[in-house]
Amino acid sequence: MALTEVHGLSGWHVQHGYEYKIIHEIAQHIFNVLYSKRLHIDDHLVRMDSRLKEITSLLHMESNDVCLIGIWGMAGIGKTTLTKVVYNQVADQFEHAIFLSSVSKAQDDHQLLHLQKQLLADILGENIPHISNIDRGSSRIIITTRDKHFLEVYGVDGLYEVKSLEYEETVQLFNWHAFKANHPEENFKNLSERILAYAEGFPLALKVLSSFL
Repeated sequence: MALTEVHGLSGWHVQHGYEYKIIHEIAQHIFNVLYSKRLHIDDHLVRMDSRLKEITSLLHMESNDVCLIGIWGMAGIGKTTLTKVVYNQVADQFEHAIFLSSVSKAQDDHQLLHLQKQLLADILGENIPHISNIDRGSSRIIITTRDKHFLEVYGVDGLYEVKSLEYEETVQLFNWHAFKANHPEENFKNLSERILAYAEGFPLALKVLSSFL
């Protein structure tokens, strides 16, 4: 079976350029796939496919330019989880990738420059290229925040709002966390309805409240 699948895979064809450059690209691609640091996310997620598609379109992966997008929404709405999903999806397309959390204290250019150098140090070790301003040294940057106005003032290339889950999605996520099933247990139906109404489609609230059942 494995040999049959391998036989059906298409190879890399060198039509233009030098063969050694193609070999280098293949080796780099394999390295990125094998050694990309995938982030841990919950096993059961809802409404991720459509969100992932929308955010990927904002990243303009076909472009070689720097692209900065902002993901915003209320606390507990799922911004970090969504960003981790995007990271895991696109990280192996870059030579280096890193995920930084709790960087809200870096609010001016000097702090941002220091943060960017720290980011590159984490990726490249001591081999840090010279950076004179905050607009150099990156290709795709995703910022998450509760403050849409901050993103608009800063001038991101694209904005994405994370909205609360629809009712059916809320039910699906809650039942999974609370009962590991598609339906609540008979004795918990009334309580489940009250929790769903209280959570108002916020994933974090659903996860926390379900842990008490």
